[in-house]
Amino acid sequence: MPAIQMSRLKHQIAQLGDSFRQPDVFQHTLHEVLYFYANRTLRPQQSGARATLIPHYSPPAQVLRQIQVELTQRCAANPTAALALADRLWADTYLEPRILAIFLLGEISPNPPEPILQRLREWAVPSTDHHLLDFCLPVEKTRLQKEKPALWVDLLSSWLASDKIAIQALGLRALRSMVDDQSFENLPLTFVALTPLVSTSSSALIPELKGLIAALAQRSPGETVYFLRHALSVSNDDGAARLVRRCLDAFDPATQDGLRSALRVKAEQG
Repeated sequence: MPAIQMSRLKHQIAQLGDSFRQPDVFQHTLHEVLYFYANRTLRPQQSGARATLIPHYSPPAQVLRQIQVELTQRCAANPTAALALADRLWADTYLEPRILAIFLLGEISPNPPEPILQRLREWAVPSTDHHLLDFCLPVEKTRLQKEKPALWVDLLSSWLASDKIAIQALGLRALRSMVDDQSFENLPLTFVALTPLVSTSSSALIPELKGLIAALAQRSPGETVYFLRHALSVSNDDGAARLVRRCLDAFDPATQDGLRSALRVKAEQG
């Protein structure tokens, strides 16, 4: 992997941007840039949390950031071309082009919103590598989230209502990203969305549920405790109790004692 010379990188990305309206050419040029900066020394076991079976170049983060800057500028001027390019990049066999496809969706104007929503629904399927699915969740708010928040919440609700565990987990991680955003204030919406999953939760969802409950406990411990107690009282199986036991360490000692008492009552009731 060659050292990054900013003047050369900017020239390469400018050439890439010139083909924005030509998806085939853009895709070919993108592979050339990614190959040029590929990390050929990275072993699979060094990939960390983003380990994936999808072929990838693993260029320096700075390379992808510069490409994203170029794409953002181009998206604003031509959202139609951006959608066509996103479709082409999502069909690629490599990880980085597909990441950029998802990034493009976040930068395209959601007016109208349906083309973006349609692609997110089609791309977020269980057959997609689960690490790649995580890239459907933006680190920062996308234009869809900022400009059409109700539609974004509807999309997350559809993921939570899926009969596929991988998609439910994606919805939970999406909710977690919203709760972690201090500007998000509609916490009751989160509790409503969570209720069906807590009552019938699969053990495979416990890590996502635990993380979300811990985030909610930081934002509003009183509401979160009330929610868990209510879930225990209406649950007909061990799902809610299992989750409460796993989430005890998210609360202060006095609250933990109260939840343990509620667990004992639930166990005595059979």
